[in-house]
Amino acid sequence: MPKSVSSKLELLINTCDRIESKYHVQDDEMEERFTRNINEKCRPLEDYVLAVAENKSQFATHLARSDSERKKLKEEILAQVEQIHNNCESNPPMPRHSTGVI
Repeated sequence: MPKSVSSKLELLINTCDRIESKYHVQDDEMEERFTRNINEKCRPLEDYVLAVAENKSQFATHLARSDSERKKLKEEILAQVEQIHNNCESNPPMPRHSTGVI
């Protein structure tokens, strides 16, 4: 995974963790499931990012105490997802097997 994508993914997870700690709740099961999926499956990174962001966003907005807070949390998460998605498009993963000569 390209370093820039990895750091953006880490930022997304840290943001979600910060939201969870703000409400004194941890969702370790979701984190564990996310890690297990990355380790066991070979789907494109965007699928993982969007799936975990959707789950985290739903969890965070469920905890939000007001509509304005809920909207702010969703916007913060979705902005980071968009950054990651754009970075994935501009820096696609290198092919595993190269057929050309360098």
